[in-house]
Amino acid sequence: MIKNKINKLQKTMEHEESKPTRLKYLKNKSQFIGWWIFLSIIVCILISLAQTLAREVTLDNVRAYDFKIIRAAIKHPKDVDGNYFQKIASELSTRDGSRVLFPLAIIDENSCSQNGKLISNNKICEHFKNIEQWDAKTKSENFNNYYKVRYKFYSEEVYMYAELDSRRILVGQAGNYLHLHGDDLAQIGEFITSRLPSYYLSSIYGITSIYHKSKWPMLIFFFSSTLALVISLSWIIRKEKQHADELILAKNLVAQKESQCKLLQFKIDESNNLLSDRKDKLESLQSQLKNNEIELGIYEHNRESLLNDLIELDHQHAILKLNLNDAEAEKHKLISKLELATSRINNAEAKNELQSYQSKYNRIVKLWDSSTKWSQRREIEESVSIQQRVPFTLSTGFIAFEAYVDDYYKDLARQNHPNEVATLNEKIDLVIRKRPDLRATLHDIRVARNRWFHNGKNPEKRIIDDLLSIVNGIEPRI
Repeated sequence: MIKNKINKLQKTMEHEESKPTRLKYLKNKSQFIGWWIFLSIIVCILISLAQTLAREVTLDNVRAYDFKIIRAAIKHPKDVDGNYFQKIASELSTRDGSRVLFPLAIIDENSCSQNGKLISNNKICEHFKNIEQWDAKTKSENFNNYYKVRYKFYSEEVYMYAELDSRRILVGQAGNYLHLHGDDLAQIGEFITSRLPSYYLSSIYGITSIYHKSKWPMLIFFFSSTLALVISLSWIIRKEKQHADELILAKNLVAQKESQCKLLQFKIDESNNLLSDRKDKLESLQSQLKNNEIELGIYEHNRESLLNDLIELDHQHAILKLNLNDAEAEKHKLISKLELATSRINNAEAKNELQSYQSKYNRIVKLWDSSTKWSQRREIEESVSIQQRVPFTLSTGFIAFEAYVDDYYKDLARQNHPNEVATLNEKIDLVIRKRPDLRATLHDIRVARNRWFHNGKNPEKRIIDDLLSIVNGIEPRI
């Protein structure tokens, strides 16, 4: 309960804040911008890898068609000679033949003829000198139903093949993905575990080739992502500025309502003073009548006048209390709106608010520490209350004051043997025999103490100063 009240006090504190600038918002969004750019780069890399994989799979699939075209071009035995084969297959290699785009070879009983130069990347004839070696080294004959080609495995390579006649076969390197046709996950796995580390990430050429093969999708996405980031930041900044303005407005409304409550409380305190004054005068009249210091007629006249004043003051006091209750109810509604406005601001702003409230709360809880000095108690309560009232310190101070009087009284009572039951007034009368310099001060504090506990009347600043000076060395009873 106490902590809830403290939180409400914290949230009604008036702060002077300048309107946040766009630069401040951008600074608060540096982590968001960093993450956005980082994720955009990751997506760009994934796009480039996906583009590279799709290109490789497509090229491998095209090899099946190229293979069948070459086979059809040399399907007659009279056409199957080295020069004719080289002329047809030369289009599948670079101009100088040092690099072959689609390694092919014709293998017969005694020899092997391949496209491209001997120093090229075509190694088919190095592996298979003749058909006998082809049959001995290859294994796992398979058939691709979609492209209608047969293929076999050698080491980690896959080779398509077709018989040209009973003595000769056409062999083509199938690539990494033809044998996995239809299994997308297997193709992705092959690319990540084999092709990517062994070719693309093993050299600068491989890395740059990824960029050149997929630069346009990457650039289009990156610029689109940057544009989306700018639009998102503009929208977020606009919303946060709107929320910050709502927060400032909510704080101003709470501060205005606090001022109104403060004015009403001031009027109620004045009303309490007038009521207390009239009651004191009424008690004085009764005392004067009892001591025959005033005539009955004058007593009745003055008494009636005082009673009429009391009735009018009670009526005005009741109206002020109702107005204060209404104002406090409106204030709590505004505080709820303030809490909602606070919850909408960005994390950095909310963190600052929380740190500010936590700092004030940490100061307030010191009121319950016995080691906290009385001057510090007063300072703490005045700093968190817009009305600069110190109710906790006053109540604790008055209790300490009674302990101070009791300590003196008990010491003097053993010497003077007074009545065991004594009022605070009687105790003070005995105490001032030893401390006559404190006669007026102690009785002023006693009267203020009675008005505080009985009527909730806040003492004057002078009396509070005297009270805290007297109880300065006494441990608070908390």
